[in-house]
Amino acid sequence: MKFLHLSILFLLTFTACTDESAADKDNVELPPLEEDYDIPEAKWGFMDTTGAIYIKPFYDDARDFSEGFAVVRRGGRWGYIHKDNTTVIPARFRGAYDFHDGRARVQDLQGNYGFIGKDGAYIIPAKFEEVFDFSEGLARYREGEKFGYIDETGATVIEPKYEAAGNFTNGYASVKADGKYGIIDKTGALVLPHDYQRIGDFADGLFRVKKGNKFGFVNEKNEVVIPIDLKNAKDFNDGFAAAKKDKSWGIIDKSGNFVVEPQYSQLYYAGEELYAAEKDGKSGYISADGTVKIPLKYDMVQPFKDGIAGYGMHELWGYLRSDGTEITPAHFGLVWAFEEDLARVAYREGIAYINKAGEPVILPDGRADERDFSEGLARVQIY
Repeated sequence: MKFLHLSILFLLTFTACTDESAADKDNVELPPLEEDYDIPEAKWGFMDTTGAIYIKPFYDDARDFSEGFAVVRRGGRWGYIHKDNTTVIPARFRGAYDFHDGRARVQDLQGNYGFIGKDGAYIIPAKFEEVFDFSEGLARYREGEKFGYIDETGATVIEPKYEAAGNFTNGYASVKADGKYGIIDKTGALVLPHDYQRIGDFADGLFRVKKGNKFGFVNEKNEVVIPIDLKNAKDFNDGFAAAKKDKSWGIIDKSGNFVVEPQYSQLYYAGEELYAAEKDGKSGYISADGTVKIPLKYDMVQPFKDGIAGYGMHELWGYLRSDGTEITPAHFGLVWAFEEDLARVAYREGIAYINKAGEPVILPDGRADERDFSEGLARVQIY
């Protein structure tokens, strides 16, 4: 079987860790209520890990299984099916989203959002112009141009008064007022003043902040721990963070000292106690103390997941382990991260799935499109 030679459109760049606040992320955009969806010729179904079709292609669109349910669309309406392919919640919503903790966000035909349980009944009525999934017991919602938060009963616990708002993480959320960001706790009390252009998640006891065009770190008392004079920075992981000074990246400790002097054109935490690093056009991985763990010899590298990462070489892709062992040569056109011990890869003939030994498990078979496995099933589109 010959392998696909593609221009690297899929490449995961080092912008995987951006400085954009979660407060700026929107729900998936849906068509206007007065318009309907196009009806595709190819339909969506699901296959099992042997490649056999488990749920026949019948749906105009579908999402991955989550908590035993998958969102599916017929015509212009969305509903839910169970893994036994029974329709458990009829397609009666204008928009529908995955189940989390026994509830799912839906949009009714009037355009309002609420939450349903697995029996399809509303847990929280569809009364919101926009609402987001719960995080640490609270969900942000929009009323007009302002954002606030509700609890799991649907009651407002933080009034909608912010220009933007993010999910709660480690007890705090980033909110925007008067054009700048601050931090609130779950009572709505202001922890950090609205004084910053960006604020990262609370990590390792510090907030990454952007003020003007510079980055630094403050604690919960808004005390500057690392001066706000860095060109750029990433959040801390286990006491270390990638930071940029002038035109190069290095690694700082929680005192703000560079333990790895700035020398890399790109640098980010990639999991497995390794940092993906780029220097002189080549990429590899280093440890927090600067030791090169995997030589910088690749055109591009991806973050690790389950101890495995994709690497690019000569416009083709392969996989390697966190110890530097190459599982496969670079002979795939595209590669994706492993999900449930299988990864999608591109051959000339189409998309296939390989196991963690690099062996093909499901070969291309004329499928129009396909996605990663979730709860033992992968959605596939077939003519």
